This record gives sequence, structure tokens and C-alpha cells, in this order.
Amino acid sequence: MSIGRILNTAFGSIFGNLAAMTGIAFLFAGLPRGLVTFFQQTAQAEIGTGLVTPAQFVMITVGGFAVAMLFTIVAQGALVRATLAFNRGEPARFGDCLATALRRLLPLIGVAVVTTLACLVAALFLIVPAIILATIWYVAAPLVVAERSGIFGALGRSSELTSGNRFSIFLVLLISLGFALVIFMLSSVLTGMVLAFTISSGDMSGIALPMAAISAVSTTLQTLLTGAIPAATYVELRGLKEGPEVQGLGEIFA
Repeated sequence: MSIGRILNTAFGSIFGNLAAMTGIAFLFAGLPRGLVTFFQQTAQAEIGTGLVTPAQFVMITVGGFAVAMLFTIVAQGALVRATLAFNRGEPARFGDCLATALRRLLPLIGVAVVTTLACLVAALFLIVPAIILATIWYVAAPLVVAERSGIFGALGRSSELTSGNRFSIFLVLLISLGFALVIFMLSSVLTGMVLAFTISSGDMSGIALPMAAISAVSTTLQTLLTGAIPAATYVELRGLKEGPEVQGLGEIFA
């Protein structure tokens, strides 16, 4: 398994379909997360005035997080479709990618819930079992889109495809984590600058908008990577196991 080919496919798909993929990531992940951040910051400022109670703030935070995660799952499904289109040498059309993600939304949600809960439970005991599960199920979401698998079918098929290549997938996870860390650090620096400026000015009323913008941009970048890299890994693994031409992938382009 070539990590270089995986990254080349992932970044090639992003830059080769920059408008479509960035638009998907922004509209269905970055923008919802930015709006949640905006309302959180606004509500937090109003707790002291009594206009918003702590209980209402918690409801806004939890509800907003759930809605943002739902939209992010849609975005990631659409980005998988876009990455597969790039691998076939075809353009990624915004409408086609979105339609594919919406058709596969329920199993995508199911895979996200099952894998997240399983990894969290495993992490309660030791971090190693959680990492193992993450590598075994790394391409489950792309399988839901590419092969129209159900929840447990995708998990089983992911285990089959990743067998023999899990250390390489672990390295891909580390690289993805590195990208995420860079994005987090940059957004943290910008957040600190905004906080320093607003505190020095003594006017905290305008903090919500720049904080929302930072959140939207960082989430957009992170979603691009978490959509494209697992899909590129799936392409690489299936090519290794079953040959470079993917007859089954044609189904999602029908």
C-alpha cells in the first residue's frame, strides 16, 4: 500500500475539483459549524444579562453540535463521491455528489454512530484497542458510498480490505492527525488574536462573528481532508486487493 499514492489521490481530487469540493465542505460542514459557534458566543454573552439561562445555553450547544454533525456526515459522503469521480478521471459535479450522499445518508449515520461508540468504549479500557478499531473500520464510510453497503456490511468489508495493511493505515491516521493539528494550531492562533483584540478594546459584543468565521474555515479544511483521505485509501486498498480498475465503482455513477 502506497501512502504517497493515497495522498496524491486525495489532494489531487481536492485541487482538481476545488470549487465543487470546497463548496460542499463549506456549505454542509463549515457554514453549519460557524453558525453554531455564532449562536453559542451570542448566547454565552447573554447569560450574564439573564436573556439566556445556563440550561438554554446547554441546549443550544448540544442541539447545534448534533445538527452540525449531521451536515458534516452529508459533506463527507459527498466528498467521497467526488474523490471516486476524480479517480475515474471524471469531474465532480456538486449536484451528483450531494445526491449520492443523501441517498446513502442513513447508513452513513449508522456507520458514524457505531464506529464512534465502539472506539469510545474501547478507549475507556486502553487507547490501543480504539486505534485498532479505527484502522480496521477506516474505509467503512467510503464503502457505504462506493459499494452501497449497509452498516455492518461496510464494517465487515472494511475489515477485509484493511487486512494486511493496518500499520500503513495507522500511518495515514497519524498523517491526518498531523494535518488536523496544524489546522487547530492556526485556528487557535487566530482565536487568541481575536480574544486579545476584543479584551483590549473592552467591547466583547463583536466577538461572535470573527469566532464563527474562524470555526467555519477550520471546519471546512478539516472536512475536506476527512472526506478525501479515507476515500483515497479505499481506492488504494481495493486496487491492491482486486485490481486497479474498479468495476463496482461504476454503480454509483449510474
